[in-house]
Amino acid sequence: MRRSLPANIRRITKLALGLCSSAFLWVTNNSFVNSVLMKGIIVRIVTMSVLVMLCSSGEALSQAFNCKYAKSPDELAICRDDSLKALDEQMAERFFRIRQELPEAGLKKLTVAQKAFLENRGFCGSDGDCIDAVHVEHLELLCRLADEFGVACK
Repeated sequence: MRRSLPANIRRITKLALGLCSSAFLWVTNNSFVNSVLMKGIIVRIVTMSVLVMLCSSGEALSQAFNCKYAKSPDELAICRDDSLKALDEQMAERFFRIRQELPEAGLKKLTVAQKAFLENRGFCGSDGDCIDAVHVEHLELLCRLADEFGVACK
Protein backbone atom coordinates (compact mmCIF):
# COMPACT_ATOMS: atom_id res chain seq x y z
CA MET A 1 0.00 0.00 0.00
CA ARG A 2 1.29 3.45 -0.88
CA ARG A 3 2.34 5.79 1.90
CA SER A 4 2.47 9.04 -0.11
CA LEU A 5 -0.07 11.78 0.55
CA PRO A 6 -1.83 13.64 -2.26
CA ALA A 7 -1.34 17.03 -0.55
CA ASN A 8 2.42 16.43 -0.39
CA ILE A 9 2.45 15.29 -4.00
CA ARG A 10 0.61 18.45 -5.04
CA ARG A 11 3.16 20.61 -3.20
CA ILE A 12 6.05 18.77 -4.86
CA THR A 13 4.39 19.05 -8.26
CA LYS A 14 3.85 22.80 -7.82
CA LEU A 15 7.50 23.19 -6.80
CA ALA A 16 8.66 21.13 -9.79
CA LEU A 17 6.48 23.12 -12.18
CA GLY A 18 7.83 26.36 -10.71
CA LEU A 19 11.37 25.13 -11.26
CA CYS A 20 10.46 24.08 -14.80
CA SER A 21 8.99 27.52 -15.50
CA SER A 22 12.21 29.09 -14.25
CA ALA A 23 14.23 26.78 -16.48
CA PHE A 24 12.13 27.77 -19.50
CA LEU A 25 12.69 31.45 -18.77
CA TRP A 26 16.40 30.92 -18.21
CA VAL A 27 16.85 29.06 -21.50
CA THR A 28 14.89 31.64 -23.49
CA ASN A 29 16.18 34.80 -21.79
CA ASN A 30 19.75 34.05 -20.74
CA SER A 31 22.10 35.92 -23.08
CA PHE A 32 25.05 33.64 -22.26
CA VAL A 33 23.01 30.57 -23.13
CA ASN A 34 21.63 32.22 -26.25
CA SER A 35 24.98 33.46 -27.52
CA VAL A 36 27.40 30.70 -26.53
CA LEU A 37 25.52 27.45 -26.01
CA MET A 38 22.45 27.98 -28.19
CA LYS A 39 23.96 29.00 -31.51
CA GLY A 40 21.36 27.10 -33.55
CA ILE A 41 17.59 27.05 -33.39
CA ILE A 42 17.60 23.25 -33.45
CA VAL A 43 19.57 23.08 -30.21
CA ARG A 44 17.09 25.48 -28.61
CA ILE A 45 14.12 23.42 -29.81
CA VAL A 46 15.67 20.21 -28.48
CA THR A 47 16.40 21.86 -25.13
CA MET A 48 12.83 23.17 -24.85
CA SER A 49 11.43 19.76 -25.82
CA VAL A 50 13.44 18.03 -23.09
CA LEU A 51 12.22 20.58 -20.54
CA VAL A 52 8.61 20.07 -21.66
CA MET A 53 8.93 16.30 -21.28
CA LEU A 54 10.51 16.61 -17.84
CA CYS A 55 7.99 19.14 -16.61
CA SER A 56 4.84 17.56 -17.97
CA SER A 57 5.26 14.33 -16.01
CA GLY A 58 3.43 15.87 -13.00
CA GLU A 59 0.01 15.12 -14.56
CA ALA A 60 0.39 11.43 -13.84
CA LEU A 61 0.62 12.18 -10.12
CA SER A 62 -2.98 13.27 -9.86
CA GLN A 63 -4.50 9.77 -9.79
CA ALA A 64 -4.09 7.30 -6.96
CA PHE A 65 -1.58 5.50 -9.19
CA ASN A 66 0.81 6.49 -11.95
CA CYS A 67 -0.70 6.00 -15.42
CA LYS A 68 2.78 5.37 -16.83
CA TYR A 69 2.73 2.04 -15.00
CA ALA A 70 -0.94 1.15 -15.52
CA LYS A 71 -1.27 -2.39 -16.80
CA SER A 72 -4.57 -3.78 -15.59
CA PRO A 73 -7.72 -3.09 -17.63
CA ASP A 74 -9.32 -1.08 -14.79
CA GLU A 75 -6.28 1.17 -14.39
CA LEU A 76 -6.00 1.69 -18.16
CA ALA A 77 -9.70 2.61 -18.30
CA ILE A 78 -9.21 5.16 -15.51
CA CYS A 79 -6.23 6.68 -17.31
CA ARG A 80 -8.27 7.08 -20.51
CA ASP A 81 -11.36 8.65 -18.89
CA ASP A 82 -11.22 12.09 -17.25
CA SER A 83 -14.34 11.51 -15.12
CA LEU A 84 -12.91 8.23 -13.80
CA LYS A 85 -9.59 9.98 -13.12
CA ALA A 86 -11.38 12.65 -11.10
CA LEU A 87 -13.35 10.04 -9.16
CA ASP A 88 -10.20 8.03 -8.47
CA GLU A 89 -8.41 11.17 -7.27
CA GLN A 90 -11.35 12.03 -4.99
CA MET A 91 -11.28 8.51 -3.56
CA ALA A 92 -7.51 8.64 -3.00
CA GLU A 93 -7.68 12.02 -1.27
CA ARG A 94 -10.44 10.81 1.03
CA PHE A 95 -8.60 7.57 1.75
CA PHE A 96 -5.33 9.31 2.69
CA ARG A 97 -7.06 12.02 4.72
CA ILE A 98 -9.04 9.48 6.73
CA ARG A 99 -6.05 7.19 7.12
CA GLN A 100 -4.07 9.96 8.81
CA GLU A 101 -6.65 10.33 11.56
CA LEU A 102 -7.84 6.80 12.24
CA PRO A 103 -6.79 4.89 15.35
CA GLU A 104 -5.05 1.51 14.95
CA ALA A 105 -8.32 -0.47 14.94
CA GLY A 106 -9.67 1.79 12.22
CA LEU A 107 -6.51 1.40 10.15
CA LYS A 108 -6.96 -2.36 10.12
CA LYS A 109 -10.53 -2.00 8.85
CA LEU A 110 -9.41 0.58 6.31
CA THR A 111 -6.72 -1.76 4.95
CA VAL A 112 -9.25 -4.59 4.56
CA ALA A 113 -11.71 -2.22 2.85
CA GLN A 114 -9.05 -0.89 0.48
CA LYS A 115 -7.96 -4.39 -0.55
CA ALA A 116 -11.59 -5.30 -1.21
CA PHE A 117 -12.06 -2.10 -3.23
CA LEU A 118 -9.05 -2.84 -5.44
CA GLU A 119 -10.22 -6.40 -5.96
CA ASN A 120 -13.76 -5.30 -6.85
CA ARG A 121 -12.46 -2.63 -9.20
CA GLY A 122 -10.27 -5.25 -10.85
CA PHE A 123 -13.34 -7.43 -11.48
CA CYS A 124 -14.77 -4.54 -13.54
CA GLY A 125 -12.09 -4.91 -16.17
CA SER A 126 -12.37 -1.93 -18.53
CA ASP A 127 -16.11 -1.36 -17.89
CA GLY A 128 -16.27 2.34 -17.02
CA ASP A 129 -19.76 2.17 -15.50
CA CYS A 130 -18.70 -0.65 -13.21
CA ILE A 131 -15.52 1.21 -12.18
CA ASP A 132 -17.60 4.31 -11.48
CA ALA A 133 -20.06 2.36 -9.32
CA VAL A 134 -17.27 0.65 -7.34
CA HIS A 135 -15.63 4.04 -6.67
CA VAL A 136 -18.90 5.63 -5.51
CA GLU A 137 -19.59 2.66 -3.24
CA HIS A 138 -16.07 2.86 -1.78
CA LEU A 139 -16.36 6.62 -1.20
CA GLU A 140 -19.51 5.96 0.85
CA LEU A 141 -17.82 3.10 2.72
CA LEU A 142 -14.88 5.37 3.61
CA CYS A 143 -17.29 7.90 5.13
CA ARG A 144 -19.08 5.21 7.15
CA LEU A 145 -15.73 3.95 8.42
CA ALA A 146 -14.63 7.46 9.34
CA ASP A 147 -17.92 8.08 11.18
CA GLU A 148 -17.51 4.82 13.08
CA PHE A 149 -14.26 6.15 14.57
CA GLY A 150 -15.33 9.78 14.97
CA VAL A 151 -13.23 11.07 12.07
CA ALA A 152 -14.55 13.73 9.70
CA CYS A 153 -15.20 12.32 6.23
CA LYS A 154 -15.07 15.47 4.14
